[in-house]
Amino acid sequence: MTSATEITVRCPCCEASFPAPILMSTNTFGGQSTDFHSRAVGADPLWFVLGTCPTCGYTDYTNAIERGVRLREATKAKILDELAPQVQQHKPDVATQFVMAAQIAIWEHQEASVIGNHFLRAAWCSRDQAQEIEYRRLACRYFEQALAEERLTDKAWLNYSYLVGELYRRVGEPQMARRWFDKAIAYAESLDDPYADQLAALARDQRDHPREKI
Repeated sequence: MTSATEITVRCPCCEASFPAPILMSTNTFGGQSTDFHSRAVGADPLWFVLGTCPTCGYTDYTNAIERGVRLREATKAKILDELAPQVQQHKPDVATQFVMAAQIAIWEHQEASVIGNHFLRAAWCSRDQAQEIEYRRLACRYFEQALAEERLTDKAWLNYSYLVGELYRRVGEPQMARRWFDKAIAYAESLDDPYADQLAALARDQRDHPREKI
């Protein structure tokens, strides 16, 4: 089962101390969806990985906050201006926390792959269908940017190209999905690697006979 505890961390934006969850253990007995969401039996571990400062709204993975984060002054100003009013009105749900983390990553000029992964996790955690679709589209945008701009390993390129296809499929754009599945398959076939073979097979399945779980 998933278990977690809390630790006290110091906010790198406003310097307030606040309790943040930290994951102690989890499992993958719930299987994995075809957009790579590993599901646990019991609570989803994603509910216990982010810390949000209740004073200013700064949000990041708890272990990153614990290690120490340095923010640009311009980012601090934006957090205080845009996120602080939100958290002071009500506690954000987990999907919103991932969106907040994505926004901070954008202000910090972090890599597109990092931002895309925040939005993907927001989609996994969302309980609102319209928001889930929006977050998947945003994840697509940033993963496509990462594929165009970042120096990725072969495995990362395969994963992101496949994910873009799967995310387009899930938001109801089959032509875009097919285009990206074909890209992932072609790239996988250029490699002599067992993982690439597995990914190519999955991409073919999702292109031709899609399912929801691996």
